[in-house]
Amino acid sequence: VITVVSIVVQLSAGRYAGVTRMFLRDRVTVGVMTYYVVVCVGAVWLSVALQDDYVPRIALVTMLVATTGAVVLMVPYFGYVFWFLEPMNIVARIRQGAQAAVTEGCAARDASAASQAQVVALSAMEQLTDITSASISGKDKIIASGAVDALKDLTLSYLEVKPRAAEQWFSVHPGIRENPDFVAMDAESLTDLEQHRTWFEWKVMRQYLGIYNEALAGMRDINYLVAIDTRYIG
Repeated sequence: VITVVSIVVQLSAGRYAGVTRMFLRDRVTVGVMTYYVVVCVGAVWLSVALQDDYVPRIALVTMLVATTGAVVLMVPYFGYVFWFLEPMNIVARIRQGAQAAVTEGCAARDASAASQAQVVALSAMEQLTDITSASISGKDKIIASGAVDALKDLTLSYLEVKPRAAEQWFSVHPGIRENPDFVAMDAESLTDLEQHRTWFEWKVMRQYLGIYNEALAGMRDINYLVAIDTRYIG
């Protein structure tokens, strides 16, 4: 099970950034792997406990049931792994995680919590952009379109909670200040973003600009979608 899952996850991680971390944090995966480890450890101890003149029958029956369950569990778990690693499910999971971080960040009253939420949100934007770029290179229009729309949906959900956001959220904290898009800006431009409370929208538009330029040569249909989604955000 571990071998097959490792190979599949590695193949997906080669195409989409952050998949490995997302997979290892998944509750179902942690639960299944914990179950396998516990059963294996129990089997080792049972093998030592078995003697010519002594057989712990309750432990033996329990281990047989647990081992049978582990074998049967392989089939649905493999199905779950392949479902988990579906590109559109990965896109949706990244967007949902970013939305949760944005909601928490907007409600944060201290700088550290707001900064941590900003890092998660910005990382999600760049992951969606990476997925779009990889899909454009691979001529996969469906996944590229889904990632572009995910950026739009993330922004629209943010705009709904933005009016209630705390002041800390609109500052460009050190957690994201070192990002290449922000580190190249002069202090006056950063101050302008903070005063207009638009660093989040600016970053999304920056991602769209990169996608637009990359799609010009290989997949111009994505440029139409970028234009449509930009209009929705506007």
